[in-house]
Amino acid sequence: MLINISAGGHYSETIKIMLTKRIIRCILPKNCGVKVINKGCLYAFMKNIGVIISAYNRKKYIKYALHSVLSQSLPKELYDIIVIKNYKDEDIDNYITANNVKSIVASNETTYGKRILMALEQVEGRVITFLEDDDLYEKDRLLHIYNAFENQDKFIYFHNNATPINSDGKVIDSVKIINYYDPYPLRNKLYFRARDTIYKLKPWPTYFTSNPSSQAIDRELLEKWKMILEQLDTFIDPFLFIISLIEDAYVINDPAKLTLIRLHENNDSSTLFNRSFEEIVEKKRHFLMRAYTAVKIVHKEFYGKFGKIIDSVLESTYLWILFNASTWPSKYIYLGERISIMDVSKYIKAKKSLNMPIRYKDLFAAVALANIPDSLKEFILKNTYKIIPIP
Repeated sequence: MLINISAGGHYSETIKIMLTKRIIRCILPKNCGVKVINKGCLYAFMKNIGVIISAYNRKKYIKYALHSVLSQSLPKELYDIIVIKNYKDEDIDNYITANNVKSIVASNETTYGKRILMALEQVEGRVITFLEDDDLYEKDRLLHIYNAFENQDKFIYFHNNATPINSDGKVIDSVKIINYYDPYPLRNKLYFRARDTIYKLKPWPTYFTSNPSSQAIDRELLEKWKMILEQLDTFIDPFLFIISLIEDAYVINDPAKLTLIRLHENNDSSTLFNRSFEEIVEKKRHFLMRAYTAVKIVHKEFYGKFGKIIDSVLESTYLWILFNASTWPSKYIYLGERISIMDVSKYIKAKKSLNMPIRYKDLFAAVALANIPDSLKEFILKNTYKIIPIP
């Protein structure tokens, strides 16, 4: 329950009382499971953390995901959980109900961002964190988030490292994959202002701004930028970091591997695992078109308005998507524009300004592939794309 305290003397769904913040804190027992939040003249009591578990079509893993949240070492009275999915399933729904967890069913047409906002209307929590239905939390994750945000009045963006697992939940031991989710620049506990990221993280690892299951953010930031968030069907994780940059929030990097990231053949953005060439094309098209649409929305709203760092993040992301799409024949993927030599220069400049590594060999190979006839492009792709089994 959310209790607002402000001037007034009547009772309704919210109990309104005239009390100062100091008196309120004296009355409340320590660790009672509520948080005092200053919102102008209103003070609100709510659970500290809200967990939004999102599922779209997949049913195989969601009970494991929910179990990992219910099994947290943080006392249950300190966090709230809501599941939002686009389907009804008797077994899953009974499991959710049996554990007294809130649940929403959204339509297939509802964007990912809109689903988050629908969940936000019902879940409590000064801090909001996320869990993709195929990922898992380690048992201490919410405790780490609680400790990071406790007694902090500043906006905060929180990120933790992760362990990659396969579809059966076994740890993937590929060094290349492990190093992506546990990169060297993030192996220390870090606390700094968001706009200092490029100076604190050299090079700036891509993973630092990705994977919702490894992120947490102040509720007020989500609410402030909800008009843009609701339009996005992907690109949610970079968006969370971008709005943290805009507000110059404080960044906390927790080096602990607190999330288990499941890599499997049905990942939305993975295109090389256990699939035929035709399946790869369809998955790639779906991912790139959604990503392109989302990035164009954010680019339109933010570019040129909030400084060089944000412009560089947007430019590098937009051009990365364009590079990827341009390597495919138009009959498979066409976004309405192709890369140019000038785009290469812009991309290199944006990446350098963020202290992000540039794989020049891959970059110029993509440019070369993008500028050959589609028939030759298709022949090369069909004969060089390998179907990589997940460990």
